[in-house]
Amino acid sequence: MPPTRPTSTRKADPRATSRPSSAPSQRPSRTPQRSSRIPAKSNGLPPDMPARRGKGERPAPQKQPQPPQGKAQRPEKTDDRDRRPSKRDPNDKRPPHRTPPRAERPSRGPGKPDHTRKPAPRPKRVPGQINKPKPKEAPPPPPKAARPAAPPARKPPPARKPPQASAAKAETARKPEAPRKPARPRESERERDSDAELYIDEDTPSRFGRVVLFGRPNVGKSTLLNALLGETIAITSHHPQTTRDQILGVVTEGSTQLVFVDTPGVHEPRNKLGARMNHLARDAARDADVVLFLTEVPRDLGSPFRPTDLEILSAVPEGKPVVCLVNKIDELHEMSGLMPLLTRYLAAYPFVAIIPISAKKRDGLKGVLAEAAKNVPEGEHGFDDDALSDKPVRFFVAEFVREQILRRTREEVPHGVAVIVDSFDESAKLARIDVSIHVDKESHKPIIIGAGGSSLKAIGSEARARVEKMLGRRVHLQLWVRVTPGWYESDSALRDMGYGPVTKEP
Repeated sequence: MPPTRPTSTRKADPRATSRPSSAPSQRPSRTPQRSSRIPAKSNGLPPDMPARRGKGERPAPQKQPQPPQGKAQRPEKTDDRDRRPSKRDPNDKRPPHRTPPRAERPSRGPGKPDHTRKPAPRPKRVPGQINKPKPKEAPPPPPKAARPAAPPARKPPPARKPPQASAAKAETARKPEAPRKPARPRESERERDSDAELYIDEDTPSRFGRVVLFGRPNVGKSTLLNALLGETIAITSHHPQTTRDQILGVVTEGSTQLVFVDTPGVHEPRNKLGARMNHLARDAARDADVVLFLTEVPRDLGSPFRPTDLEILSAVPEGKPVVCLVNKIDELHEMSGLMPLLTRYLAAYPFVAIIPISAKKRDGLKGVLAEAAKNVPEGEHGFDDDALSDKPVRFFVAEFVREQILRRTREEVPHGVAVIVDSFDESAKLARIDVSIHVDKESHKPIIIGAGGSSLKAIGSEARARVEKMLGRRVHLQLWVRVTPGWYESDSALRDMGYGPVTKEP
């Protein structure tokens, strides 16, 4: 009898008996096909054997038994520890479980916070009331250490009798001295020359005088005026003949008032404007109480006094005190040759004094103030103590605009520019100022305006900042560029532009 496959003890798959597999088996059946035992629609296995799946086939998904429709059933818990009987078993003799209150729970140990404790209840806050924090309790004071026993008191020494002075010595005893006046501080004890303050004694008589800054162009007269005043009222630039008019600056220290006058530089005139500038400078030197003649340190320290300076000094009347100021000493690399230079200058002209200074570095200004105050006459002050200058604001507005033009142009353009204030309205909250810039040639106009008005905009912005600082309020500054050919040769144009009538040189 041929061997047969033992019968499997597993339950028959209902899917295999109810519906046969649609996919034919790829492996040949190992059992012989018998028509008498194997049904016609079979895969070669006994009916109680599950059908094999071929290579690459997936098993058919099995359907999970679904719960009956209605209320969903909760899954049963298998862990007995999670179960809690609704009622206590009467046969259970163990004490009932009770959660101890928080006060009875063991602490976590010293130094460890207990997060299980409830925080202290906050006080109720009433609307509109600010609760003050409770003051912290101060720690108890440390115990005082016992003081050592005091040593036994000693007997004081016997008092000595004061020596009796004789009658002669009593008569010659020193009487109390009267209070002395404070001594004048030394130069080393005072502040640096950057403050430019003048020390004046209380009993000094009142003094008042005009001190004129006189000399060649571009020697630092305007820079010195600004340094002495502590305010920038005179415009400066690297171009010569920047100053075209007299500018007054008032310095009041105690009972002395000095009126410094900045003048145009004396030069070879080429037009009527230059001749007028020379006349203003020489006329101011004649009417001055003290003349401060400015010159600069030459490149060659061995050179003599300049003949040009001697010619300029010839306009000063004889007997008028003249102080020579040698400016720009900060450009010297060695000071050894400075003293021989000052000696030669003193021999060339009878100066009252000669002082080396640096107006840019504000060095030597106290000596200038002291020498000027010593040579001015006695008299009442001519200006208020808080006065700074006698020029109106319109004059400084025009000068501030011209200063920016001088700093942004070169060659012949700055010498052919004049500035006039057309209107000045301070009635509104924002002051409105209209300014006209007159140029000599049509080709100078695009240079002042710049590409797309960039140069004119920069000039107006810088000048407006200076004007707002002086006035202490916001300003709307409007600039206009106009062509006025040959204005510096026309008497009427010079008069309209504020330079006044031109007089002949004496």
